[in-house]
Amino acid sequence: MSARSDLIGARRIALVGREKELGEVKKRLASPPSQPTIWYLKGKGGIGKTAFLEETLRRAQRYKKNWIVGQPIIDLYYSEYHTPTGLADRIIEVLGYRRYFNEYEGKKQEADQAFRDEDIEKGEGLLKEAWEAFAQGLNRLAKEKPILLAFDTAEVLEQIRDPFQEEIRDLPTVRSGEEGSSLIDIGRWLIDEILPRLRGRILILLAARPSPLSLRMNEIRRKGWTVERITLGALSKEASREYIERVAQLVRDEGDEIGAKRLEHYLLQYAPALYLGTGGHPILLAMVADIVRAGGTLPDLFYQNQERSSPLSREEREEIEMQLVAHLMGLASPLGETLRAMGLLRRGVNAALLARLEGISEEEARDRLTDAARLTLVKERKAWGKELPTLPYFLHDEIYYMLARYRHIADEERRRVTEVVCEYYDEEETALQEKFRQGEIPWLIFHPRHQVLQAERLHYRIWAEPWEGFTEYFRRAEEALGERDRDQDALLRAEWLRTLDDLKKIGRLPDGLKRVAEADAAVRWGIRALFLRENPREARDIFKRVRKWAEGQLGPISSYHLDLYEAVALLRTGNREDARNRLEGLRGQLEIEIQKLEKPQTPEEKARKQIFSLLRGYVWNYLGYLDRMEGRLDDAARRYQRASLLLRRLASSAAIQAMVNQTYVMTIRGHFRRGRETIREAWKLAQEAGSPHLEARVLNTWAILETLDGHFLDAQTLTDDALRLLERAPNPRLLGLVRLQRARTHRYRWNALVAGRKEREIKNWVILLDAYEEIFGRLGKAEEKGFEGAVQLLAKVGKSVDYFEALVEGGCVLREMAWLCRKIVEWEGIEQEWPSTECPPCDRSTGLKDLGEAKGDHWIRIFANACKRAEQELLRAAGIERAEEDEKKWEEQANERAKDLGSPYLPALALVNLGWHYHYQRKEPSQVQKCLNVVERLIPDDYHIEEEKPRPQIRRPPRETTLWGAIPKDQERDISKAEIGRAADVRLWAVLAKAEMLRFHEALRDWNHLSREKQEERLKEAVWHATLSLEYNGLMGDEHYDLRRAETGLTNRLLLFPERDWIEWILPKFYEFAQKALKQLDPNRESELWERGTVLLWFLAERYGPYEEIVQEGGREW
Repeated sequence: MSARSDLIGARRIALVGREKELGEVKKRLASPPSQPTIWYLKGKGGIGKTAFLEETLRRAQRYKKNWIVGQPIIDLYYSEYHTPTGLADRIIEVLGYRRYFNEYEGKKQEADQAFRDEDIEKGEGLLKEAWEAFAQGLNRLAKEKPILLAFDTAEVLEQIRDPFQEEIRDLPTVRSGEEGSSLIDIGRWLIDEILPRLRGRILILLAARPSPLSLRMNEIRRKGWTVERITLGALSKEASREYIERVAQLVRDEGDEIGAKRLEHYLLQYAPALYLGTGGHPILLAMVADIVRAGGTLPDLFYQNQERSSPLSREEREEIEMQLVAHLMGLASPLGETLRAMGLLRRGVNAALLARLEGISEEEARDRLTDAARLTLVKERKAWGKELPTLPYFLHDEIYYMLARYRHIADEERRRVTEVVCEYYDEEETALQEKFRQGEIPWLIFHPRHQVLQAERLHYRIWAEPWEGFTEYFRRAEEALGERDRDQDALLRAEWLRTLDDLKKIGRLPDGLKRVAEADAAVRWGIRALFLRENPREARDIFKRVRKWAEGQLGPISSYHLDLYEAVALLRTGNREDARNRLEGLRGQLEIEIQKLEKPQTPEEKARKQIFSLLRGYVWNYLGYLDRMEGRLDDAARRYQRASLLLRRLASSAAIQAMVNQTYVMTIRGHFRRGRETIREAWKLAQEAGSPHLEARVLNTWAILETLDGHFLDAQTLTDDALRLLERAPNPRLLGLVRLQRARTHRYRWNALVAGRKEREIKNWVILLDAYEEIFGRLGKAEEKGFEGAVQLLAKVGKSVDYFEALVEGGCVLREMAWLCRKIVEWEGIEQEWPSTECPPCDRSTGLKDLGEAKGDHWIRIFANACKRAEQELLRAAGIERAEEDEKKWEEQANERAKDLGSPYLPALALVNLGWHYHYQRKEPSQVQKCLNVVERLIPDDYHIEEEKPRPQIRRPPRETTLWGAIPKDQERDISKAEIGRAADVRLWAVLAKAEMLRFHEALRDWNHLSREKQEERLKEAVWHATLSLEYNGLMGDEHYDLRRAETGLTNRLLLFPERDWIEWILPKFYEFAQKALKQLDPNRESELWERGTVLLWFLAERYGPYEEIVQEGGREW
């Protein structure tokens, strides 16, 4: 049977009983208001608000010469409209005058890009400008003709608000207006941001159930609007009778004479009972009409033929509604099956989903939905935009409530439906992922359809089991905030709060979940301040207010959640020690809680265990970050490893970043094979996540690994892939990081060629010029400000670590350029006097264009420019203002930079590289020594290896805590404050190793001009420094990149000795001095160092043979 014969009473028939209200509508449409006006249409569910709005818009079409009518109704029931931009886009769509909103579209796109670039301040400003442009577009359009817009289900504007917002309305994160935030909900956006800006002839119809929204009308009136209230009550007795009469006529017109007579007979006998039983509600009248027409039986109360003075009791009303719902759900027809299925699909249905749920073909499902769409009980969304809607059919929301109250659904059935729906959403997600992979869409995570899918999937999880739904909401909300996805955060928040409100209305909200939800919503405002506004100080203020507001009743979930992000806020305000103490304490508490919940019994306990595990994963990740920043790389790798495993088990996308972090520290430690396996897994997950920025980060980290492992062409391919992703989804900072890594890859490849003494390839200097181009050409063009503009792209907040790393890399590239220019002139046999001052600048286009025709003076100009700029950039990275200042001033300024960065690593690294630059350019030894002296004092004494001090006097991780070793339970303990202060920053050993190797080379400077006695003295000094350099490198691991590079550099320098001298006396003396260096380091022959020998002695033994043989052979005559 079709809808035509099944539920004819519920067919769409003309309004009855609203003559007075429609008469007022006619009058107003004929004479548009001269100032902004709202008609606030209030009425209970099922009273006819939607029908009234539809009739108003239909009648407005008669006056289309005088009005711009927004059609169809904007129903706020639908998830897509629960963000300001989603709602604004829908308003533009229904009005159809897009050209008036071009400025808005442009500003909105710029704001979206700024947010993705992590430029929060710029994004906030542009979004506010977009909202202003949107309002002004409406004002310009209203000058052409009056505008009529209709909004249904407006009570949602209040449903998606949480109570804690009122506690922080004075703070920018929640405050609206010019100085406020863009994170406000759609209610605040519409009432606080848009309505006050509108002027002129605009009429808005706002239909809502009774709700606190009614109180907001006074606020709107104060903003300069005229507000007229229209309350739609139940139909009168006469109107109720008229409704049935119209149904009877419709039945007769369609050939059902028996049905029509049944209706007329019922009216004749029981008209008073009809009004008493339905209360004049149109939806109930429709159901009664269909039951009577079909010969069904109504509740006894409907057959009383006498007036009744007393109203129905609550029990009688519920009995009536229950029987009417039973009739609706008991229809033994395809339409009945369709309505039963639709009653379970509160976020809409299409033919594909209905077919999947009912086990029928899509064609049959499509026919059924077409029949159902004829009923007033069914809403059909009209298509708009490019892709939405995909689930166009809904039941009237009052029917959903009635079904939820009176129709029992077994838990098994609810879960079955949820799984079917989630499978459907998974397929939709897979289709979107394929579009992303094919390049049809630039983003997955920021794509509107993806965002809506996540929100709607969440609804079904909550509806099936509220505590499981909370777990899903918690995980997805964390991911959205971590990815800085503002719209996804807003949609998830709206869906969560709204669904909870619906559960409360029907009595399915579990005890305790309401308070948990309120506490969670409060904590998330602080997290938004932290991530979406990059304001950790305001976040800390919000967290303090949360504690005060909760009055000790936060509950364990929100309490630990708050502890975590208070620690993160401390970390982001530079309080690393306090942050670590908080995180270590929280880790211990979470482990205790998880042990208590080893076998959870209730849904709440299961939710708590999963959320505690998720929080523990985040704690491990942040502890790994702290360890990494302090140079404790083995500990960092272990913590990142734990974080990634925990987060992957919980299907959290945060696992990807943890794996990236883990790969990075494994790379620095020289664990390339394991690091490569980890990053490949991370890349696979990143592709599925659909974020080109995240995937580009993965590829860039992979490129770092391949560069340090000597696979330079692989690294270049990886950065090529990352750049292609960033062409689709630009991000200046990330682009800067990738370009920087490309430059580093080219420079390291160049260094490898030089270290390999491949003269023919060295002369093909284009490799180094590629590095020069990457950092000074393409990067510099990003904002057309030269190198300074390039490195500024890498400054996430002010002058960040990325910024100073870029300065160091830029200085190193320039240093290599200067070295190359000097070499070219030497190779060409050109006799030139090297300048000591800067020559006119020489850029890529004029100075490096035609290498084949370059002359000596040309290379001299390039040299002078590169030489001076290398010095400038490295001094800038170290925080030193001028090269001419004395050593004491250098030390003071470098210490200030170290304090700003929280570590002396980068300023010390910059100065060591500057020392190498001076060495290459044959500057006075005093200039090299100046750099090395400052570095030596920058790095704490505890890090140094000295005579009779073969090991740094700081805590090193015990053997059991190495990266792949097992960790005994008794060593898994909280780290004390004292231990933290003495934790080893292994990066400082790398700097000291570079410094000692520089001293080695400086000691051998001008070798051929020295006397034999002086040569032997210098050789002894050089061997001591080589010993220290390799010992420092050895502390970082046998496979560390810097150790391999140092050994190669040492070999190359040894090859420069005259062959006869090398064999006859230098090599034996080298051994002898290396053995003496061992005695200098540790006079105790019973020590571990004597047992194993120094790294230099091992190097010599592996390369040239045992010590005894070399010393004995060196004393013989050849």
